[in-house]
Amino acid sequence: MIDDSGVYFGFDKSDIDAAGYKAISLVAEKMKADPSLIVEVRGFADYVGTPEYNIKLSQRRADKVKKELITKYNIDSARIIVNGKGRLLEPKTEFRGNRRCSFFYDK
Repeated sequence: MIDDSGVYFGFDKSDIDAAGYKAISLVAEKMKADPSLIVEVRGFADYVGTPEYNIKLSQRRADKVKKELITKYNIDSARIIVNGKGRLLEPKTEFRGNRRCSFFYDK
């Protein structure tokens, strides 16, 4: 099942796959249904790599998701906050579940 809980990435990648595009479309639907809604896109990386590199990678991932929401779905950029959080410290693995962007909503 695909939902809007996150967009997942390959190792050392910021490319969005088909499941990621579907998740983004669900976020866009939710935001269009409620114009007062804002979303924070938090990017993460797995444990491999330096903290500095993973901050940049996680930010690229979040920026890519934001760009998709703006260009494809015409969501106002002021309604999208992006934060590259770097690597997740637990579990200390090269794990796809850690290589993601998560969505947090607020009004």
